[in-house]
Amino acid sequence: MAVHGVRIRLPPLRYAQQNAPSARAPTLSPEEEAQKEINRVLKEQISTNQAFIEERATELACPLMRKAPRKVQVRSNGVRYDTPQECKFFGAQARKMAVAADGHYYDFAQITRYVRENMHRELRSPVTNEPMAALVYHTEKDRRTNKLKTVAWTPELYASEEDADEAAAPAAPAAPGATAERAPMVVD
Repeated sequence: MAVHGVRIRLPPLRYAQQNAPSARAPTLSPEEEAQKEINRVLKEQISTNQAFIEERATELACPLMRKAPRKVQVRSNGVRYDTPQECKFFGAQARKMAVAADGHYYDFAQITRYVRENMHRELRSPVTNEPMAALVYHTEKDRRTNKLKTVAWTPELYASEEDADEAAAPAAPAAPGATAERAPMVVD
């Protein structure tokens, strides 16, 4: 008499663990638990850093640039793009800080353009809408000492060089050695 073996078929163990209702989460080694905690702390630090960067960027943003921020390659979340994208945080950052007569910080190019564009009427602060003088303080490197110095900028009186030449024609000749361009006022 021949005895044949009975074949028992069971699902593979990996499928049984996924489908079983009482399947438990795999236990982690102490090293894996430590790495999991490190990853959690790192994610928390990254989100805190991003919030700090955005808050600081808002503080240092030029009020004139907030309305129409420039496009930048890197966003505040660290993502780098191939083509520039508009970013309300980094796109409004001043490239060269300046202080206007109203006491607020602006991008030097933006505030000087604003002053020139609004010279035909009473000049008002872009932030407070109070009257302000057409005076902007910024820093430049001194050519001789290579140190930073504070310089006061005021707008030109004439719209173009041709207008300035026409107005200067009847004036007395300049003293020998005098330069044609106006030197900026240095503030100590």
